[in-house]
Amino acid sequence: MFTGPIQVILVLWFVAPCESDVCSQKICQCTKFGRTRLIVKCRVHGYISTRIPNNTVELYLSRCSLGSITEDIFRNLAVLKKLDLSNNSLRYIPQNTFRNMKKLEIM
Repeated sequence: MFTGPIQVILVLWFVAPCESDVCSQKICQCTKFGRTRLIVKCRVHGYISTRIPNNTVELYLSRCSLGSITEDIFRNLAVLKKLDLSNNSLRYIPQNTFRNMKKLEIM
């Protein structure tokens, strides 16, 4: 059996919480779309710091009082088809923000 520092590291490894997302934290309304996809509607105000599930096909961030977004906020959203950022006061969108969004059809 492990003792000392190794035991502490193993305990922290298994006890440390997993990174949660906007659905599990109930920050946004998440609705199943088909078997494995999600439609995510958020009404948060300000900065979204929590992960958006990577199986999101529609993401609504309208009227969230967003002044800026980070370059990596949509990094894992390869299947996203629709993105609504309307009615925000975005002043700057980093150049590579949408680089991984090959399926994006409507914005």
